[in-house]
Amino acid sequence: MRYVIIGNYGSTNIGDEAILAAIVDRLRLRDKSSHITVLSYNPQTTERIHNVKAQVLFPAGVRSLYRAIFRGEIIGTIRALKKCDRVIFGGGGLFNDEKLAAVFLWFWQVFCAHFFCRNIFFYRQSVGPLNTRIGRYLTRKATEYCTRIYVRDSSSKELLTYLGVSDVDLRRDPVLDWKFVKRYVSAYYRLIYSGEKEPDENLSYIIVSLREWRGVDDKFITKIAKVLEKYCLEYDYRIFFVPYQSKYEDDAKIYRRLRAKIDKKVIMKVCRFNYENNFKQEMQMLLELYLGAERVVAMRLHALILAYMCRMDAVGIVYSKKVQSFVESVNFKHVSIKGVEEIEEVL
Repeated sequence: MRYVIIGNYGSTNIGDEAILAAIVDRLRLRDKSSHITVLSYNPQTTERIHNVKAQVLFPAGVRSLYRAIFRGEIIGTIRALKKCDRVIFGGGGLFNDEKLAAVFLWFWQVFCAHFFCRNIFFYRQSVGPLNTRIGRYLTRKATEYCTRIYVRDSSSKELLTYLGVSDVDLRRDPVLDWKFVKRYVSAYYRLIYSGEKEPDENLSYIIVSLREWRGVDDKFITKIAKVLEKYCLEYDYRIFFVPYQSKYEDDAKIYRRLRAKIDKKVIMKVCRFNYENNFKQEMQMLLELYLGAERVVAMRLHALILAYMCRMDAVGIVYSKKVQSFVESVNFKHVSIKGVEEIEEVL
């Protein structure tokens, strides 16, 4: 079969790229002769790191419209959709109006795809919050173009049902079913339990992953910094900060704000993902980092998902329903972004 995958790919977000890698592996495992094309913000990067064909997303602004028409990039996108047997639309948290432009963007993508392929799967997405009338309308309308609808948490299913969408199936985030990660983690623990691999007791550290968001103000950063500082000095830990997004919204900005407020005695290091390399190679190194850590403190959903898959203790900082749903489903300790004062107790 020929597949086209549409989502937030090529934007240097580790979580979204992990979703894509998990979907691609699943398709290739089930269909050895599958032909996969990904619609991406950056087709060249997507092709290089995932070993797939890639084309541009449908233009949604002046710059992308110029590239699509005058450079002819949209021709490859249309050809891929005309030839494909199925469009996989997702996963991730595409439809929410916390940033209203996102709802318009992703509705536009599924609307255009529908012209060329009528077999569209709304695939393992989170939906919401949808606080605006236009956000709710466009989301409901987008689902009408889809033949199957899968969401990754119960709150998304409840929201779509409330909007009048029927036949919504609940399937968890694709990364949670990614056999590449499962096998790697299982192999690591087999070596530990057999005594063939010894944990490095000379390097004790925690992993931190934060992001820009409403409420991540100076007061928030100060409180997190002081709690992490006290925790690290008391137990002699260092901090490895993992920016889960590097472009458009660079998480390393938060690191610099955090570093400025933490005592210099606490060793901190940024561990960046290299998008010049094969994605699985970089993911292996990230998993090694996780498997050697004492704990994860994170806002990013996939930072918490990887902690769960690596059988680690984690503290979630909840800024959205998708994070709330996940930490509750796996019984992770968590605090609200508005109640960050409580983090000292749960850490």
